[in-house]
Amino acid sequence: SAASDVYKRQGFNESKDPMNVFDQVKGTPKYWQKRRREMVAKIQQLGPFQFFFTLSCADKRWAENFVSILTQLGHTVTFEKSGSTDHIHDDPVTVLIDGKPMEEFLESEYPDIHKLVRDNIYTITKVFDKRVQNFIKHIVFGKNSPMKARHYQYRIEFQSRGAGHT
Repeated sequence: SAASDVYKRQGFNESKDPMNVFDQVKGTPKYWQKRRREMVAKIQQLGPFQFFFTLSCADKRWAENFVSILTQLGHTVTFEKSGSTDHIHDDPVTVLIDGKPMEEFLESEYPDIHKLVRDNIYTITKVFDKRVQNFIKHIVFGKNSPMKARHYQYRIEFQSRGAGHT
């Protein structure tokens, strides 16, 4: 066609696979096909993987999830230590939300904890992503790590209820 002749003269190549437009659309078969080819190339160049980890988001167990959510909802969050100097590193921190201990506050103000989690999945996912990044930085690549890792690859997937895992 006339249009393809113009493209050829201007240095554009016609794609032999029109489905390549989906290479960058996450979740499509073309996207995962491209990622698979990249993974095979890495294995050929760098060798097989030596360590495998599965990290799961403990969405209802991490205090920082609720601290982040409740701060965004306009609540005042404070942290208190008992002030004991006997064992300063063992002195637990109490999280207070609007002056109440967090567990007590959540029970009285947000009795449906599952709804609070479902309504704030983006915030929880961001906290989980930060934890994964810190795991890689401080555990996998930490200066005292026995793994001696030089390269890594990970992918985040989501369970049917929305919580991520790596």
